[in-house]
Amino acid sequence: MKLDTEVRRNPRIVSQELGEGDGAVLLHMDTSAYHSLNPTGAWIWKHLEQPAMVGELLARFRDEVEDAPPTLSKDLLLFLQHLAHRELILTGAPGAGSGTKEGNASGGVRSPER
Repeated sequence: MKLDTEVRRNPRIVSQELGEGDGAVLLHMDTSAYHSLNPTGAWIWKHLEQPAMVGELLARFRDEVEDAPPTLSKDLLLFLQHLAHRELILTGAPGAGSGTKEGNASGGVRSPER
C-alpha cells in the first residue's frame, strides 16, 4: 500500500461508534467477526466514509492531531494494511476488479485497534 492508493470501506461492514472518545466496533457481515477500534482507529474509520487516498488521510490526520508522532506515516500504512488484510477496507478504484488485500500487517500496529 502506498500514499497514492485509494482506500474505502468494505460495504459488507457494519459499524457503530461507542461514544465520544470511546472508539467504535465493526462487524464483518460475511465472517461474523467483530473488530474493536480505539479512538484513533475510529477517527480513521470515520474519515473513510468516502473513498480517500492514503496520502489524503495522512494529511488530514496531521492537520488535526497535535504533536503527531514521527512514525505516523508508517503507523497509518500498517493500520490500513491491517484493515485490508481483514477485508474491512478495500483498495483501488471501485469496480476496477481490485478491492485487493494489499499487505499483511497483522500484529503490526496496535494503537488504532484495541
